Amino acid sequence: MPYVELPDRPRGLMCRFAWWYSRFLIGVTRKIPAGCAVQLARLNGQPGVLIVEDGAVTAALALDIVAGSIVGVRVVVNPDKLAAVNTAAGS
Repeated sequence: MPYVELPDRPRGLMCRFAWWYSRFLIGVTRKIPAGCAVQLARLNGQPGVLIVEDGAVTAALALDIVAGSIVGVRVVVNPDKLAAVNTAAGS
């Protein structure tokens, strides 16, 4: 994963939230095992990411976007719920 440099002192409430959240996401992505692949996908019509290990989706992260702003992030790791994603992905 490429190194991403973020500002040390964000300004404004939304900038502070975006700064904190980007730090959080960078930390999470560093914990993805080396053998996994990350794929961009559309999940329920929204942009998202699939974590694929050994040809099967093991996690899905979907962004809830309203009026151009991220209002929520949904992370699914339940294998029963991911079965539909695996079927759609052809795994």
